[in-house]
Amino acid sequence: MDLEGQLHERRGEAQEHAERVQADPDTVTDQGAPPGGGWGSIQIRLHAPSGDGQRRAYEVWSRRGDNVNSLAKADTPASLEEIQRGLDRLLGGHARTHDTLVEFFVTPTDLELAVHRWQLDAEGRLERSLGTEYPVVVRCAELREHQRHLWERRWERVGTAGTEDLHWLSAHYETFKQVNGDLQGQEDAPGVVLTSPVRARSEVFNACLFGGVPVLIWHGEAEGAAAQAELETLLRTERLRSLPQHLRKLRSASEADASHHGRHMALLWDDPHRPLPDQLDLSAP
Repeated sequence: MDLEGQLHERRGEAQEHAERVQADPDTVTDQGAPPGGGWGSIQIRLHAPSGDGQRRAYEVWSRRGDNVNSLAKADTPASLEEIQRGLDRLLGGHARTHDTLVEFFVTPTDLELAVHRWQLDAEGRLERSLGTEYPVVVRCAELREHQRHLWERRWERVGTAGTEDLHWLSAHYETFKQVNGDLQGQEDAPGVVLTSPVRARSEVFNACLFGGVPVLIWHGEAEGAAAQAELETLLRTERLRSLPQHLRKLRSASEADASHHGRHMALLWDDPHRPLPDQLDLSAP
C-alpha cells in the first residue's frame, strides 16, 4: 500500500500549510475557514441513487482545519429518511448549533435535493429543519478538475466580494454552450445567481461547474422574473463570506412564516481548499 510514501506526502502537505500560515496567517484562515471558524464542518458525501428508488450510500466526516475524521460509512444504500436519522445522531455528538458548517457533496443531478429542509428529531417533540440549526450548503466534486485554476481564482474573490459582485445569468440561457459562453467573459465573477427554468437547470449547473463557479445561488421553486425579485430582496447587500449564515437565518424565518421565501433559497458553496478526503486517507477506518 506504500504507506511510507503516503506518510511522506502528508508530511509534505503539512509542511506547505505551516509555511503558508507563517507567511500570511490571515490569508490561509480566510481560504479554509467555514462560517463557524473553529467549529469546522461536517462533510457528507451522498452517492447517486441506486435502483428505482431514492436509496443512497453515504459517508460522513468531521473537519476542523486540516484534521479530518471519518464518522460513518454506509455502503448499503439507505433511504433519505434513514440518512436523516443517522445524520441527526452524528450532529448531536460532533457539531455545534449555528456554528458548524454542514456540507453535502452530491452529484450534479442531486444539486436540487433540498437537504436544508431535512428534519431533525422528526419523530419527537423537538422537530426542526436542518437548515435552521446549521448553515447548510451543497457541493459537487464533478467537472472541477477541467478548470481548477478558474475555480481557485474565482474563490480568491469570495473573501472580499459582496452579493453585488455576483453575475446574474440570463433566464433565457438553457444550454451548456450559452451559459459557458457567457461565463467565459465573466472570469472575475466570484459566483453566479441563476433564475433559469427547472427544465434547463441541469445544463446550467454543468456549465457553471465546468466554468469553475464556486458560489451559486438559486430559488428552488420560482423561475425567471419571480425568482429574480425574491433573490434580490433576500440577498440585498450581504458580503459573500456571510452567505451560509445569512441563508440559515432566512430559512429560520421561513419556519415561523410559511410564506417566507427563505425555505426555497439554495446555495452551492464550493471551497476548493476544503475537499473530500482521499479514498486512501489515513484517517479512514
